[in-house]
Amino acid sequence: YKTIATSATHYNGVLEYDAHSIYGFSQSVATHKGLLGIEGKRPFILSRSTYVGSGKYAAHWTGDNQGTWENLRYSISTMLNFGIFGVPMVGSDICGFYPQPTEELCNRWIEVGAFYPFSRDHANYYSPRQELYQWDSVAQSARNALGIRYKILPYLYTLNYEAHVSGSPIARPLFFTFPTYTECYDVSTQFLLGSSLLISPVLEQGKTQVKALFPPGSWYSLLDWTHTITSKG
Repeated sequence: YKTIATSATHYNGVLEYDAHSIYGFSQSVATHKGLLGIEGKRPFILSRSTYVGSGKYAAHWTGDNQGTWENLRYSISTMLNFGIFGVPMVGSDICGFYPQPTEELCNRWIEVGAFYPFSRDHANYYSPRQELYQWDSVAQSARNALGIRYKILPYLYTLNYEAHVSGSPIARPLFFTFPTYTECYDVSTQFLLGSSLLISPVLEQGKTQVKALFPPGSWYSLLDWTHTITSKG
């Protein structure tokens, strides 16, 4: 459906069934080489079609996610999975690709989406407008969250460098940094940027509080360092 028949045969008898995902990967490699040759500097390439190894050449967005609370929650585990797959620059369509999100949902989505490694509000051409400035409350949340993102850009650049030299994800599940703390193994509603910044977003309709897990150690509020939590787990 909307793609080449999986029974098609390529050169040397390779079946499309076996080569389908590799085609998008090959496009990224060719585009990367071409832009390097033209510009002489590292390019930024964004692809929806990815394969193991694509993260060396391209960023990825996770496709046509829906503007629903369920898809907001899924966006975190999807992002974390891709980081472990070796695609560190990844994110979902903030507020959802379709249908139009509610004001509350878009508000909550930009609060977490501002901390996706790849952060973009993106929607279906035929959907109603959902730019962040369409609602005053969402615009304010966007200023707050994206303002923090710009303040931590040096940290994000450092994490990109770490991903380049070691393959470490930018956005990480808690168990990546706390592998012996078994209580965090099934947490998919929070994530870490690098090993130091813990993101614990609101992911449910009508909620204004979050029940968050703090792994062992001392944690400081990013907005007010006098607010601290010393956790034994």
